[in-house]
Amino acid sequence: MIFKSMIRSAVPFLLATLTIGNAYGADQQVGRFVQLRGTATIERGKSKVPARVKSEILSSDTITTSSNSRAKLLFIDDSVLTLSDNSRLVVKEFIYSKGTQGKSVFNLLDGKMRSVVGKTRFEVHTPTAVAAARGTVIYFDVSRVNNQVFSKVICLEGNVQIRNSVSTVAGQVTLTPGTMVIVRANEPPPPPAPAPRAELDNARRATQGNGNSNENSGNSGNSGSQEGASSGSGSTGGSSGENSGAAGGSSQTGSTGGSGQSAPLPMITAPTAPSIPSTPPIVQQPIAQPRRVNINIGVPGQ
Repeated sequence: MIFKSMIRSAVPFLLATLTIGNAYGADQQVGRFVQLRGTATIERGKSKVPARVKSEILSSDTITTSSNSRAKLLFIDDSVLTLSDNSRLVVKEFIYSKGTQGKSVFNLLDGKMRSVVGKTRFEVHTPTAVAAARGTVIYFDVSRVNNQVFSKVICLEGNVQIRNSVSTVAGQVTLTPGTMVIVRANEPPPPPAPAPRAELDNARRATQGNGNSNENSGNSGNSGSQEGASSGSGSTGGSSGENSGAAGGSSQTGSTGGSGQSAPLPMITAPTAPSIPSTPPIVQQPIAQPRRVNINIGVPGQ
């Protein structure tokens, strides 16, 4: 009887311990905000808190950006996710520990996102598609036309496997750099097609870096290295081209003045130097060598 009573008293303690352990595992920090322009909110359970640069991201958070906003998120596996305005992202699953293979799963419910995939197996679930990759750069766009949801996926680096979000819909395609696919509800993904330049430009503009933010001090070296690693892609290359073009435009504007056109400069002609008559060249005459003359001088008395 005493033993049974001890077990009964220990059961509530064990259940409470397991509950605390599960709650801690579900709410562990997996990332943080490194850039923010505009406003964003973090939904954590039943509460909503405004996001700030260096705000922690837990493994069960939902992140929402408002209009005219950008948010860049850095995760502990070195993945970098950049959300456009009016986007909604759920951290569905995050398993990572040093020295072992991890897995990260995100739900992009709405909006646009560019992802630089880090060290774990990476999946993004949208309402119509599932993208699986590792060590790649991907652009996502979840939109609606006539209340019909579709997901646009563009591969910027590496390879990405795409299938429908409904497991019973057969078919899977692989995207290579510079290709894209549009997945609709309950339809297998069509064959990949080359992404037009306009699509690449739209992807870059929607998720480009937050250069105008006053809170850039929250950036970390890992975020910069990841973004730098993707500089060979069409998205990031276009961004650098835009910056150089902007710089070139500003320097050109400064040189032309307020009118936008530079006034022609008067031509200046250097004065002509007076001509100096040339003297004829001096011709040296050959020096005549004297002839050899034998002179005999007689000595008297000889």
